[in-house]
Amino acid sequence: LKSGGVLIVPDGAPPAAPKPKPTQYLAKENIPIATDLGSGQFMWPASGDLAQYFAWYHPALDISNLGGGPIRVSDSGTVVVSGWESNGYGNTIVVNHGNGYTTRYAHMSALYVSAGQKVSKGNVIGAMGSTGRSSGVHLHFEVRRDGTVLNPLSILSK
Repeated sequence: LKSGGVLIVPDGAPPAAPKPKPTQYLAKENIPIATDLGSGQFMWPASGDLAQYFAWYHPALDISNLGGGPIRVSDSGTVVVSGWESNGYGNTIVVNHGNGYTTRYAHMSALYVSAGQKVSKGNVIGAMGSTGRSSGVHLHFEVRRDGTVLNPLSILSK
């Protein structure tokens, strides 16, 4: 083989497409929290299959949908983070619901809201993706109350 030559492997697969570069950056300033509190009643943020459940080593649900799809905010609040997180989450949105609850939506392919923006329950805030340290198209969904991680299955509406 020569450098720059083409190698054809029968029944082979082409290399994976490169992952997209971040299009937004993490908000660094203090963001005022909405005075309108979230309801404390959380809706499912995306459609798909549960690819990974909550566990001590994985404090979230992974909702998988190979076709991607919209991500909806689970309850009303204020966006406090909208951007790339270099800790493995990739494109991430964090919403403070003003009542002790925060939710994190990670590995997104697109972010449709900015830090400081108020969002209402059910608003589309982004699109499912596979950014950061990710094993495929899915949403990493976390819920915290007063900083303590909760199992989302215990609070999501059926």
